[in-house]
Amino acid sequence: MDSENLILIKKDSHLKIEDIAKFHRASNSKVQIDYKLQEKINLNRSYLDDKINSGSDIYGVTTGFGNSASNRISPNLSSELQKNLIAYHGVGVGPYLNERDCKATLLVRMNCNARGYSGVSWELLQQMGRFLDHGITPAIPELGSVGASGDLTPLSYLGAALCGERNVYYNGEIVPTNQVLRQLGIAPYKLKPKEGLAIMNGTSVMTGILANTWDQVNRAVDVSCKIIPLMVEVMKGRSSPFHSRVHELKPHPGQGRIANEIYRRINNAEHRLGRRDSIEGQVEYGKAEKYRIQDSYSIRCAPQVLGTLADALEWTKGLIETEMNSVNDNPLIDDEKDLILNAGHFYGGHMAMVADTLKPLVANLGALLERQLGILIDERLNGSIPANLVAKKDLGNNS
Repeated sequence: MDSENLILIKKDSHLKIEDIAKFHRASNSKVQIDYKLQEKINLNRSYLDDKINSGSDIYGVTTGFGNSASNRISPNLSSELQKNLIAYHGVGVGPYLNERDCKATLLVRMNCNARGYSGVSWELLQQMGRFLDHGITPAIPELGSVGASGDLTPLSYLGAALCGERNVYYNGEIVPTNQVLRQLGIAPYKLKPKEGLAIMNGTSVMTGILANTWDQVNRAVDVSCKIIPLMVEVMKGRSSPFHSRVHELKPHPGQGRIANEIYRRINNAEHRLGRRDSIEGQVEYGKAEKYRIQDSYSIRCAPQVLGTLADALEWTKGLIETEMNSVNDNPLIDDEKDLILNAGHFYGGHMAMVADTLKPLVANLGALLERQLGILIDERLNGSIPANLVAKKDLGNNS
């Protein structure tokens, strides 16, 4: 197996957004859990089983859920409890999330459960790995999550698929899961106590979506840094808004980096600083451009607009990757310290903050590009390029 297409989950490994992007791009990507991690996972699972067998009250394992937590469950019914949990959360609505987001969700959930503090078995993680390696992706409806108590409804579709139920993406189509598993000779998984809750009570849907979104937005910024210098040249604009000295005087890191990316791509940028070529060579279609001492906001302010987004991407990347590599279900099982900890790591506040931070900044990026397009087709502003980018002789037929 080419190591470039292998994601290896190890005890101290740190899954990155770039790893997820690479997994999407390569058609033969594989995920593998380091066997050195198997011992940790097995010890954690054995510890939980011992607690169950000793009659301990464990939320969601030997008790009900939510307000039913005061109801004791017999240990021999605990597996059925997990199956029922997945069944009655299967109420998602609307179209399915795209396959890319569903695949990222499965990879992130596998990584979180493989930390060794969720009480899952090695066999469950192997089933997740089989799905990823064979390109079987649980189909998850867009609507139905609550976020504050984990992605309960959407992650139930992941759990159900592992057990051979509901639907999956396979070979570009949405098909019944049991049909695909029969075709590939993969047995449906049978949940052990705590495993339904460990799959569902977490943030992996919102995190998977955000990991993909971050990658797409980051690439959009990169593409913008290639489009803008082309516009400066086509419009015979100034390079001064992107000069390093400008951004030394307002030294936001993202802003300076964006300006440098644009400036270094402008052909003969130093010549364009003072607009010495403002009139020369600009007589086209019988008309000379009026001298402009500075260019429009949507060109001149590009480093400031994109720089804000670049700085936000730098900051939010760390938040997304922390969530991707966290143990975010409940309860937490710590076999090393003999602790079962009831807590609230399923709360999606950090991921909601990331989404709310990026949303207006991405809208600003769209507005910037829309205004740049407006300038490009406007003969009053575009450096004497023909109006609507249509040659004069064709104006009667095109607009």
